[in-house]
Amino acid sequence: MSSPSYDHPGYLGYRTLLNALFGPTRQRPAWHRLAACATRSGRSPHLDRNRVREAKAICAGCPVLAQCRTDALTREAADRQERDNTVGVLGGMSAAERLAYHRRHTTDEAA
Repeated sequence: MSSPSYDHPGYLGYRTLLNALFGPTRQRPAWHRLAACATRSGRSPHLDRNRVREAKAICAGCPVLAQCRTDALTREAADRQERDNTVGVLGGMSAAERLAYHRRHTTDEAA
């Protein structure tokens, strides 16, 4: 299976998602091109609160789920402002699930 082109028309939803999460100029890891959401056409459900179940279903079959989850949790853990403003589904976890994860781990580390 070939990697999707960042210029592919169906890539617009994924590009919008990445720009919202990482900014338009951040260097993205190579695994981003392998993400299940990268090959989807149309608007990505990952930033839509009403489409969490749909986004999680896409993530469930993603070959880079572990990398995506690790990246999201690591970035959010390193930047409290980013964590406090977290949105959407990343690495198969909703924003609420990631916030709960950070609260558990911050509490565990402080104890």
